[in-house]
Amino acid sequence: MAFAKTDKFKVEIIDMAEFATALSHPARIAIITFLLDNPGARCSSLVDFLPLSQPSCSRHLGELRKAKLVEAKPCGSEVHYFLKMDRIKHFCDAFRASLNPPSC
Repeated sequence: MAFAKTDKFKVEIIDMAEFATALSHPARIAIITFLLDNPGARCSSLVDFLPLSQPSCSRHLGELRKAKLVEAKPCGSEVHYFLKMDRIKHFCDAFRASLNPPSC
C-alpha cells in the first residue's frame, strides 16, 4: 500500500495543494463564482442556477467548507453560504508568490 509523503513538505505547500484540490472540480469553481456574485445564497439557489442535484450541490459545498473556502451561516431553518475571501486571497497571493520567486 502506498502512502502519501505530505509530511515531507512545508505546511504552506500542503495548504496550497488542499486549496487546489478543493478547486479541482468544475462544479466547485461554479459554486465559488456564483457565491462571489450572490453572497449568502442558499443551496436551493445554487441548484436552481447550476446543473447539479441538491445532494450533489451539498456534497460540493461540503468539500469547499472542509477546505475553509466557504462558510455556512444558519438563519432560522435555512443555511446561507458565504465565501471566505480572506482565505481565498491568501492562497491566491501565496500561489502567485510561488510562481514568481525573487531573483537571485
